[in-house]
Parts: sequence; structure tokens; C-alpha cells
Amino acid sequence: MPLARAAAAEGEAPSGSKEEPAHKEEAPKKEENRPGIKPAPGAPAYLAVPLFVIPVIEGGQVTRTVSVGIGLELVKGKTLDDVKPKENELINAFFQELYGLFGQRASADRVAQASIIKARLMRVADRILGPGIVQQVLILQLFERPKVA
Repeated sequence: MPLARAAAAEGEAPSGSKEEPAHKEEAPKKEENRPGIKPAPGAPAYLAVPLFVIPVIEGGQVTRTVSVGIGLELVKGKTLDDVKPKENELINAFFQELYGLFGQRASADRVAQASIIKARLMRVADRILGPGIVQQVLILQLFERPKVA
């Protein structure tokens, strides 16, 4: 095979040629109008709340931290548009509730207990969004850094 043909077959321009390579590495194209993921018809909607990292303070010092990831399953027929207007208020209320809860339990061996967190945040969700909007509070992540001696 002649050199020019071999180079073309490799995707490179033969030396001395001003042709562009047959395949050029391009930056990935940005999808401007990328459709969102839509739930299956009749499936409940879920609201993922940003991850909370809460300090536990004892005697004026942070002795441990707790990371909590939360999702809310909305009742059938409710959508994210129904909760969007109060989302920021809900996130702030969740943070305050978790901070207070972990502060009250600071002397316990383990301050983060999923059942207590779920019950308390469900009451907050009902207070902020109104009863009958949230089906259940889901704990997506729960990590407590051990108490520092």
C-alpha cells in the first residue's frame, strides 16, 4: 500500500498534505435541550433534598458530625411543582430540626437514628407543605462520624 493511502487509512494526513485527518477528536457536544428524566405514568414523584452535614456540639465544641441525605416521596397525584414554591423554606426547617435533634441527643452514643429522624422530618414536612403532600420521608444516606474523645 502506498504511504499516502496508509496514512489516509490511519486517519492521518500524509506528510506535506494540507488535508484534515479523517477522524478528529472533538470535544463532547453540550446538549442544550436535554430532556429530564420523567417518572413512569402513575408513579409517585420524589424530591431529593440536598445533603445535610450537621455538627454536634457539646461543651461549646464540635464533637462529631452527622451527614443526612433525605428524599421525600410525594403522595400519588402530587408533583414537584406542588412543593417547589416552599422548597427553600422546607430545607431550612429540616436543617433546624436536625440541628436541634442532634443537639438534644449529643450525650447519646449515637445521635442519628433513622426512625426518629423520619418521624420528626415528616412532622416538619406536614407543617410546611401541608398534610397529605408527603407520603414518606426516605433516608438516602446516614453517616455519623464517631465521637472525638
